[in-house]
Amino acid sequence: DIIPLTVDKEKELTFDTDATGPGQLTATVKGPSKQIPVAVDDMVPGKPQVLFTPQEEGKHLIDVKWNGTPLATSPFIGYATKEPNNNNVYAYPSPSMVYPTGQGPGRIPDEDKDIIPLKVNQEKQIPFDATKAGPGRLSATVRGPTHNVPPAVEDRGDGKPVVCFTPDEEGKHYIDVDWNGNPLPQSPLLGFATRDPQPNGYPSGLPPVFYAGFPPKDGHPGSGDKDIIPLKVNHEKALPFDATRAGP
Repeated sequence: DIIPLTVDKEKELTFDTDATGPGQLTATVKGPSKQIPVAVDDMVPGKPQVLFTPQEEGKHLIDVKWNGTPLATSPFIGYATKEPNNNNVYAYPSPSMVYPTGQGPGRIPDEDKDIIPLKVNQEKQIPFDATKAGPGRLSATVRGPTHNVPPAVEDRGDGKPVVCFTPDEEGKHYIDVDWNGNPLPQSPLLGFATRDPQPNGYPSGLPPVFYAGFPPKDGHPGSGDKDIIPLKVNHEKALPFDATRAGP
């Protein structure tokens, strides 16, 4: 559930802590480009309020903790938009009028449905439509699970720039996109990179977890016929396994 927010308007989020016993609610809010100030009003017992004012359009991550422990549903996702003026006229150049091709301006992205599929070691091209934004320049950064990935922006002179990059690891990739230095409302976009399956069925070419006594050889797991484990009657046997490549 995305919490609707309005730029430059204070937002109040009320929490019910009646059943939790004594404690303290704390919160932080990170907008598309920076963290914003937050206040917690606990004047009403058992009904603390988190108060903050979005300063820019786009996704906001609202981290809430009780006695230092994150709530089960934290972080909450908010999405801030600007109130339209009386004439419903956009100021140009406007990042609100730059958007991923096929999504349309002003559309709030869906965290679950709008995940961009990526492949490790394969270039990804994401086209944008800036034909209604007026003069400007698109820029981007890509944050992989452990490090940034260098992107390139192709300006084809038709108002439809393309962000290109090649993931080099599996997992979530956050794609921050700016127009003239201002984050797009949809930014950051979320991509998820996977590897193409290998002939032996293991994504990386090796089994992610294997018996340490018989490590994989030449990209293949040990053979159950050839690698017989010696056992002795009435003697305990310890079998160590290597899961360093398997991830959490």
